Amino acid sequence: MEESEKEILFSNLKEVLFSVIENKRQNPKTLKKLNKFKGRINIGFQIEKDDYFWCALIGENGNFTFSRGKLDDYDLLIKVVPEDLLFM
Repeated sequence: MEESEKEILFSNLKEVLFSVIENKRQNPKTLKKLNKFKGRINIGFQIEKDDYFWCALIGENGNFTFSRGKLDDYDLLIKVVPEDLLFM
């Protein structure tokens, strides 16, 4: 996967994740959960047989960041093939 494709993948994932988070903020029940959430998640997207494109989602007190790279200290590790996410 070329760098430009990785940047597009990252940008699309970030847009989708923050869209879902913003949508959940509209519901008082889920807003309360979002504001209490504290977690560090590594998400690995398999781009070749033994190669992953890593992103990290960090949430704390209602604030979320999404960045490229793998966290050394994390609470959850998810590995997926990007195409599989189309069917979720």
